This record gives sequence, C-alpha cells and structure tokens, in this order.
Amino acid sequence: MPESSPAQSGSRPRLRLSRLENLRDLGGLPVRGGRLRPARLWRADDVALASADQLAELTATGLRRIIDLRSDQELRATGPGLAADYGMRRHHLPLTQEVADPEVMAAVFEQTTSPEGAGRWYASLVDGRAADLVQAVRHVAEHPGGALVHCAAGKDRTGVVVAAVLAALGARTEDIVADYTATDARVPAVLTRLRSAGHVAAPDGRMRDVDRNHAMLRAPAATMQAMLEQLGGPEGLRDRLERAGLDVALHRRLRAHLVDPG
Repeated sequence: MPESSPAQSGSRPRLRLSRLENLRDLGGLPVRGGRLRPARLWRADDVALASADQLAELTATGLRRIIDLRSDQELRATGPGLAADYGMRRHHLPLTQEVADPEVMAAVFEQTTSPEGAGRWYASLVDGRAADLVQAVRHVAEHPGGALVHCAAGKDRTGVVVAAVLAALGARTEDIVADYTATDARVPAVLTRLRSAGHVAAPDGRMRDVDRNHAMLRAPAATMQAMLEQLGGPEGLRDRLERAGLDVALHRRLRAHLVDPG
C-alpha cells in the first residue's frame, strides 16, 4: 500500500489539532507464550488531528509506523497530519469506504440496534476484508519500531484490526474483549474531539437525534464477544487470516517482533 511522504505545510487542511483521546500502548497484553512488548503496538483515534507535542512524545517511544484505516474521503478531508514530520511512515489501508457517507452510516445506525448487531457488522468486515487485515499484520510485523493503528474514533475499524493481530498471536477471547472495552469510557471525549475538528466521520451534524448510548457509539463487551462468536472465536478469526495469506513465515515475524516470551 502507498506510504505518505513528508507533507507540505501549505497543502494541509486547516484543522484543530489536539491530543489523542483514545491512545494506548497494548504492551503487557497476554497472548499465547508470553505478553506483548511495550511500545510495539499502539491504537488510537485519528492521528491526523494529533498535536505536534504528542507526536514528538510518541516518536521518542520508538513509534515508526502509522496504519491509517480511514476512508479515502476522510483522508481527503483531514489529510495525513504531521506524523511524517516526525519520521513516521504512514500506510493507508482503508478498511471500509462507507463511514464518511451520511446516507450509508445513517442506515447502519438504524439497522444496528444492539451491541450484538454491531459485533455482527464487525464480523462482516472481517469476512469481506480479510486480505486487508493480513496486510495490516504485515505492516506491524515487518518493520522495526512501534506501529500505531488508527481510524477516526479508534473503536470500530481499529478494534477489528487489533483483534485480528491478537487472535493471530493466540490471545484469549476475554483478553481481546478487555482491550476493546477499554475504549468505552473514552468515547464521549473522542466524539467531542472529532466534532471540534469538523471530522466527516463524527455523527453529529448529519444524525442529530442519535442516542448517545446507541450501540454504534459505545464499546461494550457484548459487541466484541458477538463478533468473535460469529467468527468461531479467536481461532475462527485466525483461520480466516490464514486463508487470506497469514502464512507461517509472517506469523513467526509477527511473534518475534511483538511477543516477549515468558
């Protein structure tokens, strides 16, 4: 997938930059045979809106790769951000193109009335984009330094990709679910951040009557549990990745890069 080159300051959209609200290092999460190494795998909300001071802090931790799951429309609206100025390489890997389409997302919100329904939507992303999930795994595994996965809120698309990485490494259902649900308390602050920047994926402005507790605006355990159940557990998710190209060599590189044995 294409990588960004250092952005030209004159071509950047005028955006309100702010510190990330859903940033976390997945270091310490248990997987088969050990735990994730610190500062090797991060997840976050939209890094294109991240402030310069926070990007400098992340660079100091060894972060070198950004895996950008936003749609083409989101990228056009928000731009690549400042990460390239701090030596980070960006891989644009849009997991779905529909999230910035008001009509499509209004229909998704209308049809997805429960956490379990949101989980089934996630499962459909896995089934439809398994090859892209493998590509994300490859970006994490095959380059030195840390990698950060993000979309807009760092919840749905990011949650699916992180679950794929964890499943590939043999994580248990409860640990994948626990990582996902850590986002739930952060959702209000994330949505405030996106709205303040006029982000095209922020629901307000096109769906003003959406309940703040709508299934698509939360990250409860039931959602990730439903996704994994639909796929046949972490093993079923890993099986889909293997059929889409996660071979033995890539799996070994992923484990060598991310996992601290013991």
